[in-house]
Amino acid sequence: MANYDLTPMAVPTVETKYRSIKTQIPVPESMPIFEALKASEPQSMMGQPPIIWHKADDFTVEDKWGNRWIDWSSCVLVANAGHGRPEIKAALRSIIDQGLLASYVFVHEQRVELCKMLQALAPEPKDYRVFLLSTGSEATENCIKLAKTYALAKHGPEKKYFVTFSNGFHGRTMGAQLAGGMDKQKTWMVDRDQTFVQVPFPDGYKNENTSFDLFLSSLAAKGITGEQIAGVMTESYQGIGPDFLPVEYAQRLQEFCRQYDIVMCFD
Repeated sequence: MANYDLTPMAVPTVETKYRSIKTQIPVPESMPIFEALKASEPQSMMGQPPIIWHKADDFTVEDKWGNRWIDWSSCVLVANAGHGRPEIKAALRSIIDQGLLASYVFVHEQRVELCKMLQALAPEPKDYRVFLLSTGSEATENCIKLAKTYALAKHGPEKKYFVTFSNGFHGRTMGAQLAGGMDKQKTWMVDRDQTFVQVPFPDGYKNENTSFDLFLSSLAAKGITGEQIAGVMTESYQGIGPDFLPVEYAQRLQEFCRQYDIVMCFD
């Protein structure tokens, strides 16, 4: 985990339409905040640049001391609609004034509205259902559970393998990390579930071979056949890269999954 030097340094001042640098970086007055966080958070959360976010608008982020930056992060792990969108703020104010800060498991009209909106995005909406969850890890865990449950019920215990891709990231929970493609995140698992297997991701850079034949040969080398696979999960693009899944590869993967009645999951 990278750690930034928290010694305030004099840097060139900047004043453009979207950027302002007026102080030392990190800002000397921000040191107590960093020290307090260091005392209460684990090291895994300390890799960010030494900036104290205070407010943001559209694609700019500001601290309390007059410095502004362009936000290239897309807020990390969320799709960036732009900071401070008026319609999002209005919707939040409306529900706060209404006083309904409820758990997602109880029925309310906004839950119905959201499920219908998400369902409408599917290629054939009537064939899809929406399951609202709190985190991406929770969603991928449920993909694993559904794939393995379906395979067990329909085909029996031999259809047990869950195939994912090298360098993939599917979350921080145990099942999600077993499915993930980064071995360094699994060193704490002394006895791993051997039904989770990874094959090379066809990014064309770290792995120059983008043919679907590599998928097939990688499984064959592990002694795994299509009849034994319960589920396959991939990212359409790997956020860790970013590396993109080729369209033709995705289509071949879909054909393979349909051929062997494998649940295909996209994270």
